[in-house]
Formats: sequence, C-alpha cells, structure tokens
Amino acid sequence: MGGVTLRDNQRDYYYQKLDELFPELKQKYQQMYQNQYFCKPVNKKLKKVIIEECKKNHLLYRMEDIIEAYQKEREEKQISLFG
Repeated sequence: MGGVTLRDNQRDYYYQKLDELFPELKQKYQQMYQNQYFCKPVNKKLKKVIIEECKKNHLLYRMEDIIEAYQKEREEKQISLFG
C-alpha cells in the first residue's frame, strides 16, 4: 500500500506536479528512488495518513479493490433487445 509505479512519461508528469506543488521534494525523491520503476515508502505514519485521506475522499487504495473496480467498469454489458 502506498507504492508508486512510474514509467518514463508517468515519471515526467509526476516530477512536473512535484515541481508545481512541492518543489522541495523533487530532488529528495530523485535522490532516494532514482529511476526505479516501483517505489514503496516504508513509513508507517505516512501509510496511515494515506489510508485516512483515501477513506475521507472515497478513494480506493488497496490494489485488489482498484483492480476489481477497473475490471467491473470494463465488463461488457449486453444490451436488451426488448428492454
């Protein structure tokens, strides 16, 4: 929970947003994670804050829930001819 996966174009966008919103964090982030694809914070306090904020804002945060919601959304629904 609380990990980030970044491909090249996602990383560029993420850095752009860090520059806009938290300019002091971009350099720290780059030093800590470099170009790793998956970055998972270990901080338990941060994890607790993320979960609380997600719940407060009705956001999914567990990967199982995210995948389930995504698959459910993509299911094809048959249109009723007489419905």
